[in-house]
Amino acid sequence: MTETPASAVGADAAVGADKIDAYLDSVERVLLAAHAPSRERLQVLQDLESQIADMLAQHPLPFTEETVQSVIAALEPPDHFAAIYGTETATSQPSVTAHSATVPYNPWLVVAATSCALIPLSCLLLMLLANVHAHGPADIVLVLLLIGSVVTPIAFWKGFQQLRAEPTRYRGHELAISTLVAYCTTIPLLLLVLVCIATQGYILFPIAIASFLYFQWVLIRRLQRRLAAAIPTQPPTGSFRDRLWRFTPPAQATPC
Repeated sequence: MTETPASAVGADAAVGADKIDAYLDSVERVLLAAHAPSRERLQVLQDLESQIADMLAQHPLPFTEETVQSVIAALEPPDHFAAIYGTETATSQPSVTAHSATVPYNPWLVVAATSCALIPLSCLLLMLLANVHAHGPADIVLVLLLIGSVVTPIAFWKGFQQLRAEPTRYRGHELAISTLVAYCTTIPLLLLVLVCIATQGYILFPIAIASFLYFQWVLIRRLQRRLAAAIPTQPPTGSFRDRLWRFTPPAQATPC
């Protein structure tokens, strides 16, 4: 608790110091319950102390308990501050959940996510139908796979552009990221599987060699950077040729 304003108006103000402290403590408890910021809470208490000191200075000395009680009665009750900060908190921090519930998802992103979900589902159905040799349903599933592969990037691009142009009209930030990650993971994997089937698995050998060389290059670069960072910088030295000049006799001038 801050210092009682009684010290600002003389020692006679100590007569009602307990009443002033009780009032300020009640205001502080109300502000804490209303979740008022600490800086604003201290500012309110300091303003009240200054106001009490000014009001007491208008009364003749010596102060009495009735004088201090009348000054405190003229101030705002502690519930007044609770109502102020309760209203400010409710208006300055709107419910994010309620606001998000009223904003719809971007329709293009919903289409992109749905068509992207058709890709792994179609692959699963193709594997099941291949075991039972059902060529007719397999052709239909293959068409769905192609539709999902083509529609997903188009719908995603339209939804992405609309989300950037109108960020407050639709929501779908997380949906866009999830769709993009799922599509960029599924399509290269499917292409690799198709190429492996077409080449009877021989395509894996050059891919494995290229992957090995790439990881070696990345590993060597990381080791080089870590080694350069671990070794302290040394002072520059002269070249080996410069050190040989000390042992080379000066050239004799040729007579004209």
